[in-house]
Amino acid sequence: MIDGYMHLDLQAAAPLSDLRRRLEQSGQDGALLVETWDGRNRDLMVRAQAVALPGIRYAYCFRGQDGPQIDELLAGPKVLALRADTAALARDDFPAARLAAGGTWLLAHAEEGIAALAGRLQHWTRQCPALRVYVPHLGWPRRNGADEADWADAMQGLAAIPTVIAGVSALAHFSREPFPHDDMQPCVEHLCRLFGARRIVLGSDYPNSGAVLYAPLHALGARWVAGALPDWDPHHDALQR
Repeated sequence: MIDGYMHLDLQAAAPLSDLRRRLEQSGQDGALLVETWDGRNRDLMVRAQAVALPGIRYAYCFRGQDGPQIDELLAGPKVLALRADTAALARDDFPAARLAAGGTWLLAHAEEGIAALAGRLQHWTRQCPALRVYVPHLGWPRRNGADEADWADAMQGLAAIPTVIAGVSALAHFSREPFPHDDMQPCVEHLCRLFGARRIVLGSDYPNSGAVLYAPLHALGARWVAGALPDWDPHHDALQR
């Protein structure tokens, strides 16, 4: 089992050691380590990549890099994904074809809401049918504390694209209730019905999820997914390269 979406805790004395400790305490074999938009964790990610931490894969941010810069960014064998927001996906020169050709995932971000993101993802998957897309954080069912009216329709449209997978992550961020965040279970179950057992990824959004609840939150998400999808295999890795 992997943590399909996490950052590094830069407040920890040794963030890379903290990363391994979190995975071990929750019984996970590895993680997708995601660069933050402010880039503060990038140097540590590069260092981790250089020492080849077992089970760790990487997602770096797209910031308008040109072709050679993109090739350099994605060159490492453990670089799994390129993170891009809706504004970047609106660019005519977004390197979707490059990602599709190399088998690199597009890790999407919905800063303008899920409807706008879904429209851009539908555009690029029509242009590049082999493009693989990972939509984390339940597809952002809430924004600024308010329910997203377009969430159900947008996620249904994305689920119809066979190369799109969805992530169950950031439960604490979207919940209006304390742990165990019961108000998020219907969102998880709906996402499971749409995407099925082979297209669901479980992630934490650590350290935003908090250190104390890291393992309990992972177990909570796994329990909800397994309850909604009896054939779900927690050891199946939907994020294949």
